Amino acid sequence: MQITIKTRPTKRQGLAFDLYYRWKGERYRPLLGYNLTKQEAEQRALELIAKIQTGNQLEAQPKSLSPTFRAFLPVYWQTMRIKNRIDMRRPESIIEMHLLPRFGDRTLASLTAEDGLQYITARLKAKAAHWTIRREWNVLMRILNLAVDFDKLDKNRLKRVELPDVAPRTRVATDEEL
Repeated sequence: MQITIKTRPTKRQGLAFDLYYRWKGERYRPLLGYNLTKQEAEQRALELIAKIQTGNQLEAQPKSLSPTFRAFLPVYWQTMRIKNRIDMRRPESIIEMHLLPRFGDRTLASLTAEDGLQYITARLKAKAAHWTIRREWNVLMRILNLAVDFDKLDKNRLKRVELPDVAPRTRVATDEEL
């Protein structure tokens, strides 16, 4: 019987120990614990393998518990209220008009960089101004980064999507400013 125990660093708990094991065509990848010695990790691995083989506890590859975009919005609004943001209408209209129709029923974990690129392309085809697209994108990024902070998403997969270049606005000073 081959036992594979892999380690990975975590941000909060230290070094995590994961068991990689196959039984009757199913793949199991349970977490053994954090900051274990080699002997402790092997002992826990043997205990988990016994449970897997007797069918007592673990199931193969648990499904992602990532919420949908729509289901995560109350957390976003709560943080906006805590931060005491003055202008709630702009993000509300962006979410209602643009983000919910496209991403509303999708789980956060299912969003990919290609989805972000398709969104930007669709907004450009709709003749939205480049600054408008950036504002909408910033609202989407805030929601996804918040999901990462609240451990509802492992990482923000849309963070590296390129946005259209914008020219700086030229502003003429008023008479009072001169």
